[in-house]
Amino acid sequence: MVVGDSAFGFSGMELETAARYSLPLKVIIINNSGIQVGVEEIEKGGEVNDISPSALSPNTQYEMISHALGGKGKEVKTPEELETSLQEMLSDDNLWVLNVRIDPYASAKPATFSWLTSSADVKKPTAAASGAKL
Repeated sequence: MVVGDSAFGFSGMELETAARYSLPLKVIIINNSGIQVGVEEIEKGGEVNDISPSALSPNTQYEMISHALGGKGKEVKTPEELETSLQEMLSDDNLWVLNVRIDPYASAKPATFSWLTSSADVKKPTAAASGAKL
């Protein structure tokens, strides 16, 4: 399962269900420390209003939840660590969480796929086609 850090906040405790039933669930968290755009740090003792509502704590060790439930997990910061950690995770029969840290300010690549229909390609139904009476 691949989730963002915000989505993991909603579904993360499902790891307990996986652990209870000995399911070897594999979770990869794409962690940018925020909702859409993250932060590098949150100043301790700062004003509450200075913290963006889309910011998540940048040093959260989500992988430790797996450890607490008897599974395994790693924090990943480089492409090389990701490659070796993926190989280790996929060859193991335990519950796993990979906490993959990415640039909190990275912009998303445009999601354009040939199998999607862009709004320019969609024709509005005519009255005759929709069955409406004029």
